[in-house]
Parts: sequence; structure tokens; C-alpha cells
Amino acid sequence: MAMRLIISVLLALSFSVPGALAAQAGPDLQYHRIASLNPLALVVLGLVSAEYEQTLGTDTSWGASLEYFDFRDRTYFSADAKVRYYIQGRSLDGLSVGALVGFTRVDRDSDPDAGERSARSGSAVGVGFVAENQWLMGSDERLALTVGIGGKRLFFLRDVGAQSALPLVRLSVGWAF
Repeated sequence: MAMRLIISVLLALSFSVPGALAAQAGPDLQYHRIASLNPLALVVLGLVSAEYEQTLGTDTSWGASLEYFDFRDRTYFSADAKVRYYIQGRSLDGLSVGALVGFTRVDRDSDPDAGERSARSGSAVGVGFVAENQWLMGSDERLALTVGIGGKRLFFLRDVGAQSALPLVRLSVGWAF
């Protein structure tokens, strides 16, 4: 129920806010990189999620993201490389679709108090997609706000008792430079 509410809010924001912000569109992009964090995931879930994005051309970018999450007896670590295409033709600003490929490590403790690793720990290669909307705001367009959704499929070498398909939800705040 909560996940449906979050996804509904993100979709509503990504389709309603761009029109209102279009009037704020300034000159051509003067920054080519953005570093961002997901503050909501950090505060609510204890999940650390950071991303770096850089322009490739006028309508494309590449990026890298890192996520770390420790919950009960499981630890997740993920590192992904992403490529995005910005539909409006202005890299780093507006609606984008993209693909990702990365590495994920899942560790499960047999005895959480002893810190022992079980046989159900393992690594996976992941591939996925994202659909995001990013706004550069402020008088100098340095503050970046990003909302997005997507999915990621994990290919484990052996069964580790973890999900092999993951939903991706992004709400991050960053700085353009």
C-alpha cells in the first residue's frame, strides 16, 4: 500500500511539475556534472544512495550510482553504470529514459550477533531501465531535484535467497557543477 502511494506521488510530480517549471527555463546548460544523494531513503530506511552524472552530448549523459543497505541479517551493496537520453534535448534537465548495468552483492548472516556469513551470500550482475525527471532550479540552475522509477533484474550465479527483480524508486537532491 505504501509503495503504491509513493509511486503515485512520484508519477504525479513527474507529469505535473515540468509544465510549471518550464517558465523558469533559462539559458543553455552551463554545468556538465551533477552529484546527488537520496535524503529520504537515508533518513527513513537507512539506505545510502549516491549518484554522479555527466553530460555526453546535448541530449545524453552517463552516470554511476552506489547503494548500500543493511537490514536485519542482510546487507546489499550495488554499483551501477547508467546511460540516459533526455527527451527535450537538454542534457541533465527534464524527462529522461535510460539503461543501467551493474554489480550487486548480497550478504546474509547466519548468526547476526556473531557476524558470520552464510552460504546464502553472493554476487550478481544486474541490468535495468529508468525513467526520470530532473529539474535544475534556482537562479543559477545548480540545485538538482530528481524523481524517477525503473526496474532492475539481477542474475545470481547461485540461489542466495534474494529477489532477482527489484523496483527502483529515486528521489534525490544534488548539486550541478
